Amino acid sequence: MMTQKNSLKDTLVFILWAYLASWLMQAVLFPDIIFHARRLCIIHETQIPLESTYALVSQFFHGGIQLWDRYDEVNNAYFVFTNGIYGVANILTALIFIVLSPFFAHPGEALYHVHMLFFYGITGLVRTIGGYLLLRKLTSDKAVIFVSLLCLNTILTSYMMAPGIMSNGTYSFLPLLMYTLLCFFEDPRLRSFLMFVVVMCLCLVSSPYFALGYQYEVVHFFGLSCLIGFLWQKGWKKLRGRLVLAKKERVQNIWVMLICGVVVLPYYFWQKALMHDFYIHGSGIGGTHGRFNNILNFKAYFDMFGKGFANSFQFIGTALDYHHNVWGTTWLFIGGTCLFLTAAALLLSRDRRKYLFAATIACIMLINNAWFQGNFANLQLSIQYADLNTYFWARGMHNDFFTYALLMLSTLVHAINAATNPFCFLVRSFHMTSILISLVFFPLVAMGLEACLCLWQRREDLIYFNRRWLLIGLAVLVLIWDLCGGPKGLCIGLSPPGEGVEGLKAYILNISSIFLVFVTLPEFFRKRQWMGWLMLACLFVVDLVGLVPYSKLYNHDPEQITPIRLNTAYTRQALLPDFQNPLLLPVREYIDAQGTAIFPVIDGGPLCMYGAFYQYTPIGRYFHPWSIYEARHISYRDLYPDLDIQRYLMSNPRAMFLADYGVDARQVGLSSILASNVPNRVVTVEAQWYNKEFLTTAGRIELLPPHEQPKIYSTLLDASQARLRPTAYGWEYSYDLPKDFPSFLSTTIFTYDHSNWRLDVGARTLEAAQGRLSAPWTFDVQNLHPRTLTMLLPRHLEGLPPIKLQAKLPQGMLGVWKNTYDDLGFSYLAEKSGWLVFHEPYDPKWDISIDGKKVPVSLVNRYFIGTPITAGRHEILLRYWPHTLLRPLMLLSIVLSCLLFFGIFIYALKREPISVG
Repeated sequence: MMTQKNSLKDTLVFILWAYLASWLMQAVLFPDIIFHARRLCIIHETQIPLESTYALVSQFFHGGIQLWDRYDEVNNAYFVFTNGIYGVANILTALIFIVLSPFFAHPGEALYHVHMLFFYGITGLVRTIGGYLLLRKLTSDKAVIFVSLLCLNTILTSYMMAPGIMSNGTYSFLPLLMYTLLCFFEDPRLRSFLMFVVVMCLCLVSSPYFALGYQYEVVHFFGLSCLIGFLWQKGWKKLRGRLVLAKKERVQNIWVMLICGVVVLPYYFWQKALMHDFYIHGSGIGGTHGRFNNILNFKAYFDMFGKGFANSFQFIGTALDYHHNVWGTTWLFIGGTCLFLTAAALLLSRDRRKYLFAATIACIMLINNAWFQGNFANLQLSIQYADLNTYFWARGMHNDFFTYALLMLSTLVHAINAATNPFCFLVRSFHMTSILISLVFFPLVAMGLEACLCLWQRREDLIYFNRRWLLIGLAVLVLIWDLCGGPKGLCIGLSPPGEGVEGLKAYILNISSIFLVFVTLPEFFRKRQWMGWLMLACLFVVDLVGLVPYSKLYNHDPEQITPIRLNTAYTRQALLPDFQNPLLLPVREYIDAQGTAIFPVIDGGPLCMYGAFYQYTPIGRYFHPWSIYEARHISYRDLYPDLDIQRYLMSNPRAMFLADYGVDARQVGLSSILASNVPNRVVTVEAQWYNKEFLTTAGRIELLPPHEQPKIYSTLLDASQARLRPTAYGWEYSYDLPKDFPSFLSTTIFTYDHSNWRLDVGARTLEAAQGRLSAPWTFDVQNLHPRTLTMLLPRHLEGLPPIKLQAKLPQGMLGVWKNTYDDLGFSYLAEKSGWLVFHEPYDPKWDISIDGKKVPVSLVNRYFIGTPITAGRHEILLRYWPHTLLRPLMLLSIVLSCLLFFGIFIYALKREPISVG
């Protein structure tokens, strides 16, 4: 008799084989995953999980859980809710990288490969396990499950690899979510529902807004379909009666709910911080008007313009068109094989659960259409807002009656969603649901595959055998339509002229011909099932070959995203590990206040969409108009239109400085100080009882000529101690820095700190760079590897002259003794008494201690923080939000979410073992 232990072992082995086979096929289809990982990281949606992994590595390596983002000048609340940096896949990937980092010569570059291998590997494993559990509810045929899992991880989720959206792996939980809902409605016990709650909890920590917004929209439709199906078959009393619990079950369920509550509890505090500390234009946060104002406003749902980029009439064309297929503007590639197998499931299978998935697909397609707004002109206006160049009514393919009928159905789906979905206010554009539709096709593909195999075996008890002629007729109609030039209608505006249409025509011809043979052969060769498997393999090969262009659509040359020597025309897409490894947390003397040599962009979108991604203080971006992607501290809400502060920051770009005097902001304005041309000598202070004695009136200001003496660190390096490494651009020479070299300093090309460095090799002066070196006669300090100087020479040179490195320390700073994102402790020499000003947004959660004594924090120059200081040497500690339970709660949440992550899979796999017979 088979034991449960053996059953679990066999199940795990089966899943592992399916997963490894899928990964091997992905590596063949998308070799960039392994060999050129950097190429796949330059798309907006693949940058998000990479940025999250980077942030976690940096946090864990510099003091654990951190609440402040030093480079974005905001706390991490926005980052947590949109990017979900504390997702389990990111956590595990970050921990793996930290363990492996001592073995990497260039940790920043190695992060690409570690992230792509482990993050995508973990999320792929989650998808495989969830897909296996879902299929075990639908079929017991191991061959069907294995082939369907291969299809899931290649054809149906190709967009997750090149280039597509990952959203921190949140969407990979969808098969597991559908499995838990099926379990609940087939056996409506509270324990089954708690499985669903646990998985949603894991999705929430992966990316809260994506999980509760875009992903839950699909889950909600599937749940409604399951509920309607259950009530149709068994009635409400059956559902209510099964929810009565025994005492033991109550205790177990209470424990599970408590654990889930602890996991999500920190996000309650993050949400409060987001609502109180941020100004996000068009969101309803920080006094703006947007989605968060319309939580219970049913009418507001129909007042906004829904960006239904992928309307229903375009589905067939874009689901087959692999020449030009990008998420956000079209439906994603699903493939002819999957569509034919879905049709086989709907026509042949006797399993009524197929209607649950079909109804969900229909809802996803309909909600991507606009709703009915009273007249046809308004309808056209709402769709044109989505900026599509092909509209279904512009093609002349459909009459107004059919269009209105479809729009009435779409309006009904929108109304149901608005009335029943508690998180519908989070959804800004419905096109995000379209990228999940392939995961809902997945169970139908498996059911269709099983139905076709039953057709070959003539299993009339499992399929509607007589309907096979309808399936054959469908394949014949598609074949005739293709031969008559049908793809020309599908390819309008979707593929390049000529090549796209002809390529799609040949593709449909191959798919429909092979499928026609596949469903016809059983009439003549009933006992030769190997022929069926051969035809099925041919179908998948055609689709897999069609996937190859996916990897070419975004196959950027690595040269395009490599940091080059200082260049004012540098506008390539910047990636964080190109410039700096996460094991370094530099302290910059200057902020980026417009006018720096390099200003990176991200995928053609808003400048500096994610400031943390570039690891430099992006205060310059606050000179630009607001954007929903540019979260700002609430103190900075008026900074953009403030011309005085822009002039001030341009003339005084230091991150920290010592001003001679502080004056009452009610008596002397910033504009007056700028007119006197002393912005770095006098600051305005919001007068309070605790700082009035330190303020000076305008008549008492007496400015002496500045006599700043910069502190220079200088060292000589032995040229013979170099470690050499050949690269595509020349020879890298690496040297260990002296033990007394300041660990908080590194070269940069994004701020004025660039001029603080000088490296002389004999009579030749090299140019400071940041990160990966791609131009000869450049050098990097600590960005490539901690405590290392790296320079790039055009060739291997024998007998190098002595190497002299010089670095100017930040003004007044003698050393840094504590350096995390939340805490900056440093020794400071004040040459005179005055006001020490930090260009950080004013926030009551800031704490400043001088020589161990806490001092009041004042609002300086309208937006920033400062405190009075006496002349002499001081030990200063700047801390953000030191007295909060959020850090330990976040750590506990991480531990518990990892336990839930493994626990839910073990529990579910024990419920659905693979048979070994």
